[in-house]
Amino acid sequence: MKARALKLTAWLAVGMMVVAHSVLVYKARERLLHGYSDFSSFYSAATIVRDGGGQHLYESEKQWAVQKKLFPYVPVRKGPLLFNHPPFEALIYLPLAYLPYPRAFLCWAAINILFLVGFSWVMRKYVPVLDQPVFLLLACFSFFPILAALTQGQDSILLLLLYALAFADLKQQNNFRAGCWLALAMFKFQLVIPFLPVLFVIGRRKALVGFGVSSLGVFFASALVTGWTGLEQYIKFLWKFDQKLAPEIAAIYVANMPNLRGLLSATLADRMTHPAVILPILMFSGLLLYFAVRVWRGFQGGEQGFNIRFCIALMITILVSYHFYIHDLSILALPLVLVVNHLAKSKDRWSARRYGLLLITGFLSVSPMYVFLLGKSQLNVLAAGLLLFLPLLGAEIGYFRRNVLALGAEEPQRAAL
Repeated sequence: MKARALKLTAWLAVGMMVVAHSVLVYKARERLLHGYSDFSSFYSAATIVRDGGGQHLYESEKQWAVQKKLFPYVPVRKGPLLFNHPPFEALIYLPLAYLPYPRAFLCWAAINILFLVGFSWVMRKYVPVLDQPVFLLLACFSFFPILAALTQGQDSILLLLLYALAFADLKQQNNFRAGCWLALAMFKFQLVIPFLPVLFVIGRRKALVGFGVSSLGVFFASALVTGWTGLEQYIKFLWKFDQKLAPEIAAIYVANMPNLRGLLSATLADRMTHPAVILPILMFSGLLLYFAVRVWRGFQGGEQGFNIRFCIALMITILVSYHFYIHDLSILALPLVLVVNHLAKSKDRWSARRYGLLLITGFLSVSPMYVFLLGKSQLNVLAAGLLLFLPLLGAEIGYFRRNVLALGAEEPQRAAL
């Protein structure tokens, strides 16, 4: 497929979805400003810290008392929308807690837009076939998970930016700094820890050192927020949250998780009890992590080979993450733009493999599909799309191994990337 035709199709699709998303946001504006979104949990956590109650941050009764006071016009909420992220993240929202909620929400939305601008700027030279940061920014606004993150006031867009910064620094051999970015992303530790084995396998020891040093800073920042007793309480809180040991925290919708846990839990729900499902999840997660590590061994395939391997590692990180919702799929924007750039840049004759990559990319990019699956509470189906991506991307690695010169004059010595 010619690059010009691919870019024209992309511009048309992006423009249509940006318009549609703008209409959705306009219709939901009043509910967003009254506290219906996930941002209300971040805001209430920051309010607790602001008022000197950090040591009580993970008491569900405390969170519920604060939320009832802050959001009296959310009648559908019968219990607290719990803040279950590490304590240090409350410091990010602390300045916003000094603003009235509607202003704080709009301010956080503006900050998230700046994060998207930063993402587009960081990635501009790594996806040159997409022309310019303006298109990347519009493409972000057309991606439904990013819309979900924006309207819910979530932190997933910050995670996307941090992964983009880590990607850029790994490409430039700034390994220590790359590790620091990943440590700062530990507010979603389930989406960082599975990525670390890749750094070990490719010999990026400095990245692991940077991660370790910065993680200590994150740990002590968390201790500053809650105290040592509060950190112990947080671990117990997470266990209670995941095991659904209290009625007020029973709303964990596994079938709506677009990851391996969601897919296998939904598929095996009628055949196995909940504890028994854990075993196949662990087995398949182990196999996927082995695949993520295995593709980095041996011949690397130059710059495009690095990009595809990074895509594989990040997609597998998504799949094996234990707790994952649609807004978290914002980080999928990074591998998707890399895949689109790779396809558009290719001067080879298109094969069934590359048409398959294009088809799955389109499937994971169109908003109506997300709306349909969200309405059916079956977002776990998206994990199947990611799983289909992996053998196709693995086949691209095999193609590089057989045809290094087809990479467009990329030299073998760049394989160290």
